[in-house]
Amino acid sequence: MSESSSECDVKKASNRFKLEIVKEDLTKRSKKVQIKGTYLVTMDRNNKPRTIITVIDENESIKTDEILNFINFGSQISESTVLSVVDKYGDTLYYEVSLIDLRKG
Repeated sequence: MSESSSECDVKKASNRFKLEIVKEDLTKRSKKVQIKGTYLVTMDRNNKPRTIITVIDENESIKTDEILNFINFGSQISESTVLSVVDKYGDTLYYEVSLIDLRKG
């Protein structure tokens, strides 16, 4: 079952709104932020990417595969990866996400 174009438009608008909320929050924290597609990217003083951020709503679920793909994408471009969760009041929480190695040695 595929989504109608109006449902897709609503999802895109909702995602864009969440990106803007997080961008504003980071800007207030003196971070240089750019929206790049469905992600936010924080920039260092030399305008080089530093952190890539994906944003979800507090009531939205995210699959493990999506998180792994996000982490792998960030590692391919040598950026740290952060998951931002926006609540219904517009407050944001930030979680750094990365792979860990549990092998002995």
